[in-house]
Amino acid sequence: MAKKKKNTKKLIGDDGLIATQALAAEYAGVSVKTVYNWKTAGMAMSGRKYIPAVLDQYKVSEGSGAFDAKGRQQAADANYKEIKAKLLQMELDVKEGRLLDAEEVKAGRVRRVQVVKRVFMGIGRKHAKRFAGIKTPAKIQKIIDDEMRNIINGFAGE
Repeated sequence: MAKKKKNTKKLIGDDGLIATQALAAEYAGVSVKTVYNWKTAGMAMSGRKYIPAVLDQYKVSEGSGAFDAKGRQQAADANYKEIKAKLLQMELDVKEGRLLDAEEVKAGRVRRVQVVKRVFMGIGRKHAKRFAGIKTPAKIQKIIDDEMRNIINGFAGE
């Protein structure tokens, strides 16, 4: 009878890491206490997240974290494949327009701020003559509020 491979897809996040100790224990097929012991013994982690290849290493080495040469190579290969897959996915996301270069995002933000500034600075010039004939502040306020609402809705795409 063939051994059924567990579904690790739901345990490993999009970043290739495992978010919680309970999920790490489920991934490695050990108790939460065992993962806790590995962690306190100095198991390598990525911030507060668990690295699947390291969990595999601890599982194979029965908690010592030590590998023979073959085990180290297997762990390194697994880690390389995970990183390579993430890189390829990111490159695909860039090509398909799901990710933007940080400089493009920054430049777009600067352009939007400049446009907003120009529009807001033009309100006085646009409405100065209308304000001259209005004697009540409430009417002036309504004109300004309406103009602001139009500008904001325009930038919001409404």
